[in-house]
Amino acid sequence: MPDALMHPNAIGVLRYVSGLPTGRRERRRFLALQVGMDDSRSDGRVLILSGFVAEAVDWAQFSNKWQERLDTIGWPRFKMSEVNRRFNEPEAFRHAEAFYRILEPFPKAFFSIGIDEKLVEEAFESCRLPKAYSNPYFLAYWLFLDYFGQSIHVTRVSEPVEVIFDKQNALESLPQNHWEEYVASVGDRTFSILNKRPRFEKDEDFLPLQAADLASWFVRKYWHEKGNLRHPMSNPFPWKLKGTFYGLTATPDKSEISRKLQKIREQFIERYGISEDDAEGYDFSHLSTKLLR
Repeated sequence: MPDALMHPNAIGVLRYVSGLPTGRRERRRFLALQVGMDDSRSDGRVLILSGFVAEAVDWAQFSNKWQERLDTIGWPRFKMSEVNRRFNEPEAFRHAEAFYRILEPFPKAFFSIGIDEKLVEEAFESCRLPKAYSNPYFLAYWLFLDYFGQSIHVTRVSEPVEVIFDKQNALESLPQNHWEEYVASVGDRTFSILNKRPRFEKDEDFLPLQAADLASWFVRKYWHEKGNLRHPMSNPFPWKLKGTFYGLTATPDKSEISRKLQKIREQFIERYGISEDDAEGYDFSHLSTKLLR
């Protein structure tokens, strides 16, 4: 193994594939995801979920270079919201571009989804589900995996993908409590790729999450300027892109959100054995769940 891959930052990535045989170990891909959420409490608040897919060895090499940059400028981590508060816009963007150029050669694909929280509220009004299911993180999580699963034939992903979220966001309870619900709703092809519960890591330990944070911040900025993330999305960054990799962006409308909530409702009907005659008007809103609100 090259000496560079024995660096602690690289080992932080490669530990996930230590039990795999040579070949599969190098091909295992990781989807590192971050959530970008507005600080504002005004109408039109948006939740952005973005991330990059890369192979384990590439993420390991990326992590070394990313950490070298952090050490050179004396930063403990990269977090775009902190950079933006600390510097004026041109200087903040120069720092962001320097880190992006480190990232640029490594990803195989980029994915991003934007959830308009007002649409979630409107769609939820008529679904008669427990209140916890109005949590926009919940819908962003499931819809993101849906879109990702539908695109795997385009990205030519054949090996299982490990999905890794930032441990500090609000999604951590979802895979533990609701993974079976998701598995029941996807096809065999998607399940063969996303067949493990996502992991949760701190971005200081799994540096690809810091790259996802950078992307989420600029995608959220793009949303506020353009109003959506319709595919194909133009470049969300204030610099020219030198490398190319597959990208998928999506902005679910109210009907898509409603369909997802309806599928969840159908699972409740099946789980609780509600008769066909009673199903249409049955109200599940009184039920409590383990989902964080």
